[in-house]
Amino acid sequence: MKLKSLILLLIPFVMIGCTTNKKPNSQSDINSDSHNSSETSSDVVSSEESSESESSSSSEEPPIEVPSYDYDGYYANLSWNNSEDLINKLHTIISQNFTSLRYEGNWATNQGADQAIDDFESVDVVYSSENQLKTKTYSSGQGWQREHAFAASLMTGFTSSDAVGVHQGRATDFHNLFAANNSGNSSRGNKNFGVANTEDETYQDFGAYTFDSRNFEPANEDKGKLSRAIFYMAVMYNQPEQETVKVTLNYNDEDKVTFGKNTTSVSINVTYSPLTIIEDYVPYSKFTYTNWYYYGYYANPDNRPDKMDETVYETLCDLVDEYGEGPEGYAAYSMANCQFAIGNLSTLLDWNNYDVDMLEMQHNQYVYSESGQGNRNPFVDYPELVSYCFGEKKNQAGSLEDLEASYYTLKMDKDEIHHYAISKAKREYDEGSTFSSSDYVIKGVKNDLSVVDASYQDTTEDYVFTAQDAANKTKELTITTPINNIKFKVAVNSGSIDSCSYQGLFLTKTKNDFTNGGTTEVCGVNWKTTWTNTNGAMYQRDATYGIGFGTSSKPMNELTLQTTTSYQIDKIYFKGTCKSGGTINVTIKVGNETVLTDTITRVAGATGPEVVGKGISSATGIITIIINGPAASNGSIYVHTIAFNAQPISSLN
Repeated sequence: MKLKSLILLLIPFVMIGCTTNKKPNSQSDINSDSHNSSETSSDVVSSEESSESESSSSSEEPPIEVPSYDYDGYYANLSWNNSEDLINKLHTIISQNFTSLRYEGNWATNQGADQAIDDFESVDVVYSSENQLKTKTYSSGQGWQREHAFAASLMTGFTSSDAVGVHQGRATDFHNLFAANNSGNSSRGNKNFGVANTEDETYQDFGAYTFDSRNFEPANEDKGKLSRAIFYMAVMYNQPEQETVKVTLNYNDEDKVTFGKNTTSVSINVTYSPLTIIEDYVPYSKFTYTNWYYYGYYANPDNRPDKMDETVYETLCDLVDEYGEGPEGYAAYSMANCQFAIGNLSTLLDWNNYDVDMLEMQHNQYVYSESGQGNRNPFVDYPELVSYCFGEKKNQAGSLEDLEASYYTLKMDKDEIHHYAISKAKREYDEGSTFSSSDYVIKGVKNDLSVVDASYQDTTEDYVFTAQDAANKTKELTITTPINNIKFKVAVNSGSIDSCSYQGLFLTKTKNDFTNGGTTEVCGVNWKTTWTNTNGAMYQRDATYGIGFGTSSKPMNELTLQTTTSYQIDKIYFKGTCKSGGTINVTIKVGNETVLTDTITRVAGATGPEVVGKGISSATGIITIIINGPAASNGSIYVHTIAFNAQPISSLN
């Protein structure tokens, strides 16, 4: 029985033993601080020494045994003599039921595996402290990407886009793929993970990650899972592997005309070497197949690509002479110049001291049981296995009884709600609209990651979005639960009539289309019009201001426009005006709820109608717009447009 096990069990459980989770709305942030890896190592030693001292002074309490756990037989009866024996046995276990998955178009696996712990509509991305919506997958330079912890180029010799193109193997293993912040993923590139040198002239600090010319250092909360992914890869792919790579060639302008398309792909059969983790830095700087192609078709310095200088071109020519032209030559070159390794072993071992948290276990569980890949990462299940495979315990024998299972340190055996999470929420509001508890659904997440209905008194306060929120374009909201505060960002728009799904253009109608008590179809919606002055008369249509209801001698006094069908809406606007210098009052109701009361004054020199309206949380019912006031009793009411956003437009009985 290890002393570290005793310590963990004696600490009252408030939260998962995770001091590295980045989300302030995650439970592990309630009572824990971030730590660096070097502190972790020393803390473990000092804690063990302290525990030894305490247990030697008191023998009244018998030690509490931590039961071994083999994850429902996945690691049944695992024992080993040394690191080589352990690595071989783990390889057999994790490759036995492995099914390779597609990469291209397969966003669903990371959407499930990296789902934000407290927000089911978002993914938790590495290299950022903010979640991103699942639907915002990468496109045209925007959205989240997928990061290879063990860089694809370092383990295949090809760029990520080429390595994942045809056969699914090491480059499409989702234990090595994590949802990632776009800019952080680009900054990492092919760099080894390591401690960035602040004295390096290329050093940059982006908060959630830092890097220099050689090393990329993620924030503490990402270090543990990225290092354990790399250790997994070194065990899973510790043998040669036959692969087919599809490299993509971008045609030049002349070839686009000839072939009638922008790109083509060439399949290359290769043999990948086993993966290793070494202490030294592993570089990657090689030519792409596009450049190789240019040499094959344009073996003349005058025809080289515009961005390739003469010295680089000459180097490429020498390499092509050595390895051969075409796909076969490029494959030979790539395999000869790939080390099939990643560097900074000592640092990665150090990063393994960061605790496994719920998010990392969720990734492990999902890839195993939900994605179809069908295998586990043993270093997530038992972080101490890293030391037996790659660290200071390499020469030691062991068994599962010697290990702490993350299943127990995460309290996954306890049948209780661990935290609450957003199941569904409104993500976009207009200035002036209100955020309230009706805008979201909350679920409870139990310690075993199962989801149950939430049952608690929601004390979250309503919030009205301001002009400043609209100027900032986003607003961070907080949902209060009995266990955790869930923080999430929403988009906030300036009030806009153009953002509505229904645009009722009244100015397209004539005065003969409207009668007191009659119904008129305007852009697909039937509006009943009534006015209180029985002598009121329609006025002419003005192309700028709209259709005129009432004249100076026969005003409407009060005009009511009402839909004949109920709608569920979240924003509504009225665009209109009155005679110059006059003022009208505008009241908008949905069902029995008054959602807006405002005024429109037509100032001297005005060149068009005014807009009043707002976004609302949600309202359902007949839409009623009432216009009255001084100008309604002695002149025309001009109605230009009535717009609302219906989600969805539906007839309600």
